[in-house]
Amino acid sequence: ISNKNIVVILVSIAIIGIIIRAIFLPFNLPVLYDGLGYFWYGIDMSIVSQFPLGHDITNNLWPSILGIMFSSMNSENFLDYSNAQRILSSIISVITIIPIFFLCNRFFDKKLALLGSSLFILDPRVIHNSVLGITEPLFLLVGVTTIFLFLSENKKIIYVSFATAAIFSLVRYEGILIIIPMTAIFWFRFRKERKIIIKYLIAIVIFILVLTPMLIVKEQTMGYDGLISHVGLGVQVAVINNELNEDVDLSLIHI
Repeated sequence: ISNKNIVVILVSIAIIGIIIRAIFLPFNLPVLYDGLGYFWYGIDMSIVSQFPLGHDITNNLWPSILGIMFSSMNSENFLDYSNAQRILSSIISVITIIPIFFLCNRFFDKKLALLGSSLFILDPRVIHNSVLGITEPLFLLVGVTTIFLFLSENKKIIYVSFATAAIFSLVRYEGILIIIPMTAIFWFRFRKERKIIIKYLIAIVIFILVLTPMLIVKEQTMGYDGLISHVGLGVQVAVINNELNEDVDLSLIHI
């Protein structure tokens, strides 16, 4: 398959994905549940033109993006902002077929890579999540991109993957766990190279530099960093409740 045909097929898949999501978008209803918390954070950010105080949202990268988008809108209709939030998350979900194609193409031929992209874009659960206006579409996009970049043979691109891994952690705090397999694979892949310790330290410094500014913002506006604090809270909940499978006290965790 030529590169031109691949572009045509991917664009066709994307158009189909957008049409399907447009059919299922509830344009006459506001966002609900977690999406509503992100919505109000974005609205407040667009009004005060800075990171707002008084919000108890652990993962604030997605609502911060919403705040930037809302600040460029000029509407008095509540639903216009809700629909914009859903549309943006749907578009991000569709864009994810690009890194999925390249990631699949690392292991399979182009036909199977296109099939993988199609299966993703048509998955009912992915479609459902994409129209809720929540963090999952962005989480998937950044996560798949991180894995694709990390598997590159170019060391500079591998360093970039540590930057996207930090963004992955900011989208949802659970994403910080990706640094564990990345570290293990990094040491295994380059164990025979000279100065591997320095190279790994450079990667970790990049990770921390991208991560730190938003952690400081959350500490100043919410009173907790929303990353290390919540990983620790997860352990605390497990200890207090003795085991993970019994009914846990969810009041200990910020949603």
